[in-house]
Amino acid sequence: MRPIVISFGLLILCLLILFRISEVNFFKGNGRLEVIVAFTAPVFFFTGLYFNYQSQKRI
Repeated sequence: MRPIVISFGLLILCLLILFRISEVNFFKGNGRLEVIVAFTAPVFFFTGLYFNYQSQKRI
């Protein structure tokens, strides 16, 4: 249980850092927010699939 909590905590931390980076880039006009979200969505999707596979494997 502890590794799952730590991994989800790290994912949330990475997500918050990514939102801060995208906020700065959005206000400066350097990047588009949609592009940043489009690149990060598959990462979290496949991470969720991995955790789902690992939890199904243990049962």
